[in-house]
Parts: sequence; structure tokens; C-alpha cells
Amino acid sequence: MDNDIIKQKNEKVLVAVVAVGLVLIVMVALYIYSKNQHVKIDHINNSIVQNTGTVTDPFANMNLFAHSAVVWDVKNQKFLYKKNEQDVVPLASLTKLMTALAAVEILPNGSNIKITNEYLQEEAPKELLANENWDLRKLISLTLLSSSNAGARAIATVAGAFLPQKQTEDTRQVFIDYLNKRAGELKLDSMRFYNDSGLDLDTEESGAYGSAQDVAKLMDYIIKTQPNLLESTKFSNLTLTSNNNSVHQVKNTNIIIDSIPGVAASKTGYTDLAQGNLMVEFSPGLEGPYVAVVLGSTFEGRFTDIDKLINATIQNISK
Repeated sequence: MDNDIIKQKNEKVLVAVVAVGLVLIVMVALYIYSKNQHVKIDHINNSIVQNTGTVTDPFANMNLFAHSAVVWDVKNQKFLYKKNEQDVVPLASLTKLMTALAAVEILPNGSNIKITNEYLQEEAPKELLANENWDLRKLISLTLLSSSNAGARAIATVAGAFLPQKQTEDTRQVFIDYLNKRAGELKLDSMRFYNDSGLDLDTEESGAYGSAQDVAKLMDYIIKTQPNLLESTKFSNLTLTSNNNSVHQVKNTNIIIDSIPGVAASKTGYTDLAQGNLMVEFSPGLEGPYVAVVLGSTFEGRFTDIDKLINATIQNISK
């Protein structure tokens, strides 16, 4: 009987040991599982942080056709984006920004400009007519909106006559010399002007040169000192009437103007040497103004480049 009691006790101990062992095995398994899960969660969290880190800068990995480009924050006086921003390249018709600025600084308000056949030689198709008389501000609007080389030449020739000169000097050349002087005063050190329109002089030399950085700085100055100078360039088209009552339907050379949020100004440029150039001033929502510039893009690529820079700027505002 004692043997039976001992046997029963041993069996109970064995069962208890097995039960305890099973409990320990389960507990270890649960610990390992939870540990693995913790590692996996941490890994996921770290991945999120790392992925977030790669997209926090919306300008990262920007793929542009343009040789050089910038986005300038006028309010905070800083660049949001820069690519070859100091490289000196042909400006093409972005030159007309400086021509317009210099003209309103030189000529009295209400000045009239007469269009001659000589001015029309550099333009086809012709936006202007011989013997028309124009109010300065209206002619600037037409010149910038349609990128009229004839308009730029007329403005330069008349404005040059108001500058100190020798009797035999060509007033247009006097004006061009003034553009270079004014660029120096504004510390636009990369800019050099050989004509008033940016039209290529020949197959090797452009009519004007500058950097994307200095185009943005020029626009910064225009925004602060002549805020209405480029107002016409925010429209896709305008009806402008000369002093002779000749009506002109003028179309903006910037084909994406209507899709730019809060656009305030725009200027295109294209020549064989410059390729595609474009500047826009825009203020999305309550933010801005910002100036985006692309130089040395392609004819169509300048528009997609600017669109990318604008979208990245908007993402940068909302991040």
C-alpha cells in the first residue's frame, strides 16, 4: 500500500513538473514573439522616419531641362532652390525686364513714343505699326506681353535721348550703355547688355548675358520699387490701343500663364543661343511673393520646369 501511495505521489510530481515546464515554454515563446514584434514595429517606425526624411524637401531630386534655375523667397530674402545659379548664360528676352525698368526710371510719366520703320526691322511678325504713337506704359505692356523686339528698340532709342550724350551719339547705344551702368549700381554683376531686346547678335554672341540669381535679384528690386511695371504680364491676352486709336490684340508668350497660382508677373525668352528662358512672380494663397527663374531650358521644357518649381514651392509652404 505504501508503494501505491509513493507511486501516486511521484505521478503527481511528474505532472506538476511537466505543467510547469509547459508554462515556462509558453512564457518564453510569448516573450520571443513580443520581442520580435517590438523589433518589427521599431523597424517600421524607423523606416517611416527615414522615408519622411527623404521627402521633407520637395525640391530634392528636382529634374529640370534648364541649365540653371532658382526660386527666390522675396519676403524672407532667401533661395528655396538653386541650380547653377551663378552661371552666366544668354538672357534672351528676359533682357526686356531691365529695358522696361530703365525706361520708367529715365522717361517722364506720360511720355509718348513714335514707332518708325527702322524699329520694325528686327521683328516678324510685327506687333506694331509704323507711325503709331504710344503712351510709354502701354508700349511697355505690349513689349513685355508679346516680347516685341521693335517695342524694346523704340523704348531704348527714345529713352536714350533723355540721357547725357554727345551730339553725334546713337541714342539707342547711349541707353544700352546705361543698362550696363544700372546693372552695376544694382550689383547685378553677372549682367552684360549689348542690345535692349536680348536678340542674338550673331550665331556666337547673345544680345545680353546674366545669371538666374541676378534675374531673381532684378525682379526683387522691380517688385519693391516698381510694383505695377509688369502687371500686364499676368494676363493671357490684352487689348491695347495706341494714341492713334489703333487696336492691338496682344497675346502673352507664356502659354501656362493661366495655370500659375497667384501669378503677378511673367516673362519668356528664347533664342538659338539662349534656348528656353522663363521668369514668373507668383504668390500662392497668402504666401509670397516668390520668383522662379529657369535659363537654358528648351522651348517647351521651360514651361514644365517652371511648373515643377511652383509645385515644389507650394509643397514647401505646406510641409
